[in-house]
Amino acid sequence: MRNKKFNYVMLTCLLANIATYPVVGLAENPTGDKQPTQTQASDNGISQVNSGNEGLLDSGSVESTPPTSEETVETTSSEAATKTTDSSEKATERTSVQNLEVGIKYEAHVQNIGWQAAVNNGELAGTTGKNLALEGLKISLDKGDLSGGIEYKSHVRNIGWQNWVSEGQVAGTVGKALPTEAYQIRLTGEIADHYNVYYRVHTTNLGWLDWAKNGEMAGSEGFAYNVQAIEIKLLKKSETPPANTTTPYVKKTTINYQAHVQDIGWQDAVLDGKTAGTTGRNKGIEGLKINLSDSAAAANIQYRAHVRNIGWQDWVTGGQLAGTVGRALPTEAYEIKLTGDLANKYDVYYRVHSSNVGWLGWAKNGQSAGTEGFGFKVEAVQIKLIPKYNSAPSVGNSFLKSEQVAYQTHVKNIGWQSAVINGDVAGTTGKNLWVEGLKLSIPNKQTNGSVQYKAHVRNIGWQDWVADGQLSGTVGRALPTEAYQIKLTGDLNKLYDVYYRVHAQNFGWLGWAKNGQSAGTEGYAYHVEAIQVKLVPKGGAAPGKVGDAFRVKKTSNIISSVPYVSQYTPVFAPWGCAAASMTMLLRSKGVNVDLKYAQDNLPMYPEYKGGQKGNVYTGEGFGWVITPGTLTEYMKRWYTNVQDISGTNAQGIKNEVLAGNPVLYYGYSSYQKDTVRNHAKVIVGYKNNQFLVYDPLYYKESDGPMTGGKNEKYDKGAKHWLSVSDFNKEFGGGAIVIR
Repeated sequence: MRNKKFNYVMLTCLLANIATYPVVGLAENPTGDKQPTQTQASDNGISQVNSGNEGLLDSGSVESTPPTSEETVETTSSEAATKTTDSSEKATERTSVQNLEVGIKYEAHVQNIGWQAAVNNGELAGTTGKNLALEGLKISLDKGDLSGGIEYKSHVRNIGWQNWVSEGQVAGTVGKALPTEAYQIRLTGEIADHYNVYYRVHTTNLGWLDWAKNGEMAGSEGFAYNVQAIEIKLLKKSETPPANTTTPYVKKTTINYQAHVQDIGWQDAVLDGKTAGTTGRNKGIEGLKINLSDSAAAANIQYRAHVRNIGWQDWVTGGQLAGTVGRALPTEAYEIKLTGDLANKYDVYYRVHSSNVGWLGWAKNGQSAGTEGFGFKVEAVQIKLIPKYNSAPSVGNSFLKSEQVAYQTHVKNIGWQSAVINGDVAGTTGKNLWVEGLKLSIPNKQTNGSVQYKAHVRNIGWQDWVADGQLSGTVGRALPTEAYQIKLTGDLNKLYDVYYRVHAQNFGWLGWAKNGQSAGTEGYAYHVEAIQVKLVPKGGAAPGKVGDAFRVKKTSNIISSVPYVSQYTPVFAPWGCAAASMTMLLRSKGVNVDLKYAQDNLPMYPEYKGGQKGNVYTGEGFGWVITPGTLTEYMKRWYTNVQDISGTNAQGIKNEVLAGNPVLYYGYSSYQKDTVRNHAKVIVGYKNNQFLVYDPLYYKESDGPMTGGKNEKYDKGAKHWLSVSDFNKEFGGGAIVIR
């Protein structure tokens, strides 16, 4: 049996039964020193290597040389028993001294550097503080007498998790400029029974993460953070971990959200920064739900909506509804925030596409995004969950709250009045005090742009534009302003219309102008006494009637919209001049008045104190025509902007006609035999100090002079020019204007 190798267990049994064999053995201790294991040894020795852990020997063996036939060994039965006991103790001793020491080495391939020198247990491979990515890694073991090995793999940018490799193979890539982002390392075979492998990585923006072990993931995923360095340690099962093991690996949480859209309903959910809702279709988002990929973190995202006619709702958490469904109420703004540990790792960014505005800027971490006070609906939303320290969108101009314009006037004999806001009256009315100076501004302005304005000043004309609190007009020069222009610039002009109107001397409140139009008068020498200014969300309703905001004095004007109406045909009413003249005024404004109805329903005396006395068809009981005041009220059944201006003079009537407003007045008829001004006629034009008069007391509008009542002084034809001097001779002050 010389040179025959066999299992140690078999050897033990053999020694127990062959007590006559002399045994000499040497065991290799952990320090490498050779020590005799028996006090007696022959030339034929027996050697062995133990694992140090009973039952885990892989290939322990001995070489046995039995005695030759010439050799004789004398033993007693008691000696044989002693030999058996010694052999069992020797086996136990041998298992405690087998070489179980395992070493590890690893080397990193680093961006711009290449392969570094290999390092050993716990040393740093890679770099820190240089922002250089670790691209490849090799790991190998010095296994001692244990079987098994080491396996490892990496998560690579644009590739993901690669397959496992082992014992000196490359995990990651070389020459592709692809950073690794995470690692897994594990032991196999007997080594895994005796040792734990610990490892940690140094990652972009995060620094050193905690220790992972035995195949756990170490690093990050979804952030595009590079691994820059790694440390690996082998520790015996009985040894404590090198440090914290709480967070060796960080995986990016993603966000998804879905919108309930007007006329569409719930859309499919979209991810991280994609658009939910619609653009260009004028459809509002009514409800919104936000969720996270990490269900455990769902409670750590909170959001709420500002809803039309409701305002800001209460906060809700992941997956719950913000807004409404089935109530046709659009949302107008959102606020979204993170709480707990999620807020320490991420920022949440969001922006909305608002009607009439488009995409607003980005908000983050609970800021408002959208509009308030405009009635603008959210049409689309984008939401991003971005890790701390990552590049992110610029924040700003995410929320628009309805702004107001402030203005103050410098008034004759008063000076600067206190500022008023958004539609209030600045100046005075009924005191004949003119406005000399004006300042406008938008306090606490959130929106880019300015309010600009200029004045038309007596003896100066139109001044240059000024803005944001500067003086328009004059102070201390006793120069009245007569008109204004006001406009918005920048984003203000995209969000608002600016409306304004003035109270003008002799005219009162004129109509509303907007966005740079003129408001006031020019050429009349009429001063502005008061002004109102208001910001209205773009496309919103005007604060009042728009038009007739600016009156320019003309040298001549013929109001072509006034039709001629006869009191003889098609309705024969020889005493019905008031109803016929009234019909001319009303029809000039597009009001389709039936002349027969107007004559039949004319207010009559004595039922109406100022009514017509006498039958308009026969003249029976005739005493006078209806008075201007009563006729004005009668006309308002068809058109409201009619005014009794009795008491005005020829200049006042001239101004009205030049402004495009026909005037009904009471004068003499072509049948005149006394001094009673009992005939209604209409002035429709002015030129060269003459009025163009339409007289209804003719059959046809082409009837000329002396075709009526034959009074040479007053029978001038259906349409005729009348000098202002002749007008003054017959005009008694009764007049009505339609505007």
